Amino acid sequence: MSDFWLGVASNVVANAVFWFVGGAIVCSLLQIGHRRAMRRFFGMRAPHEYVIYMSSYQIEKGTIKDRNGVARGHEGRAIPEYEFQTIPTLNSILSASSIRNVPDIFRGLVDSFWTQSMPPIRFEPSPNVIQNPPPSSILCVGGPKFNAVAQYYLDTHRGFFNHYKDDSIGRWRIAINHGSKTNNLIGANLAKEEVDVGYIQRFTDTETDATIILLAGLGVNGTRAAACHLAKNWRHLYREFGTKNFAIAFRCPDVKQDPLGYERISILEKLA
Repeated sequence: MSDFWLGVASNVVANAVFWFVGGAIVCSLLQIGHRRAMRRFFGMRAPHEYVIYMSSYQIEKGTIKDRNGVARGHEGRAIPEYEFQTIPTLNSILSASSIRNVPDIFRGLVDSFWTQSMPPIRFEPSPNVIQNPPPSSILCVGGPKFNAVAQYYLDTHRGFFNHYKDDSIGRWRIAINHGSKTNNLIGANLAKEEVDVGYIQRFTDTETDATIILLAGLGVNGTRAAACHLAKNWRHLYREFGTKNFAIAFRCPDVKQDPLGYERISILEKLA
């Protein structure tokens, strides 16, 4: 009888070891494939850190009031609230939790390997002025009004879209830079107070060979929609475009019509 139970125990241990080792191998393969796709899509290159530049503005001393309406001496750079809200959205792409179908028993192992193998990720307020391109791949949130890094790349016309202010009508526009639709305005016939327009575009900086991703909109919801769409669909975009340059423009309800309108988008243009 003791031999019987010893055999049962041996089988249980052997099966446990088999499934644990097999599960660890499968999870490792999932991580490797996910990490490789992410590195290629976002252009991450060791040992460079990956910087996400947020829109920012300068607060002058004495111009900000506290919650009681009293002017205070706070000063420095600040990030707009609606763009600050995109940080957890974008961070969800770059964390180990973005790897799906990993059992809880292996989550700690995956998290440990992920931390060791991924480049440092840093969210940074955009500087006031940029003279030279960043040396490595980056992501920019926000348009040229408050993001100098985005403006630098938009001014060089390297992407598919140009984002500029039409001084003749005092309105911001998004126009196509290249191809048969050059100079076509995107969403020009849409009511500004009802509809917002946003875009995602990725291209290679020919000077540094870095991958540049710009997320922006004409308004609050357009920018947030760009971040949310990238977070939810970057794997699909990678399967569709690989490492090629591409751009997507879309519409969504304006924030005044629907504060959560950034979750409901309709594609207007897709270029590659």
